Amino acid sequence: WMAANTGSVLDPADGDADDWFEIHNPTAAPVDLAGWSLSDHPTNTVRFTVPGGYVVPSAGRLLVWADKETWQNTTNRPDLHVDFQLAKAGEWILLYAPDAMLIDSVAFGPQGDDLSAGRWRDGMPYIYPFAEPTPGAPNVYSPPPPFVADLMRAGDAAVLNVAVTPGTTGQLEYIDDLAQTNWIPQGPAIHPDGAVLSITNLPQGFPRRFYRVRSTY
Repeated sequence: WMAANTGSVLDPADGDADDWFEIHNPTAAPVDLAGWSLSDHPTNTVRFTVPGGYVVPSAGRLLVWADKETWQNTTNRPDLHVDFQLAKAGEWILLYAPDAMLIDSVAFGPQGDDLSAGRWRDGMPYIYPFAEPTPGAPNVYSPPPPFVADLMRAGDAAVLNVAVTPGTTGQLEYIDDLAQTNWIPQGPAIHPDGAVLSITNLPQGFPRRFYRVRSTY
């Protein structure tokens, strides 16, 4: 979503810099949104009902313009226009099924001009700000590298607190001599729900050990 669009993304219907958000379909089948509803407040589940003709393909996206210009909805353009706008100071975006079941929602705080935010990777629960808006394409985010936030000794064991960005995979590796070139994995790969994990490693009599954390995403 982008709640403070000043010109970075233009609505093709009229060339205006309107606020917008996207609906992503992570499933293996297309989803017909006819009869579904969108809202910007959790107490109003039927703020805007999606008309017929809007289908989100499998692994695809629907771009929604929050511009209060619903007369711009037409079969000549694939985008959807809703009858509410997004608040730069922060608010909700909510998606409801035809039976009023809440399918997804986000609550966001104050937004900077021309900055977008959303789930990364698409369909994941983690929300990040994006340096580059990508309406119509996968969300793009460059997570900071993992690092050993703290290292302490507990008896013969080394206890490491490892900071890994949620949504990425981290692997703790070690060597006992900097002349070595093959780092040895310590334990399984890390798939964190939180940002910091505690890992215990036993040096097994070696006088020194060097650690690194490698991430993939």
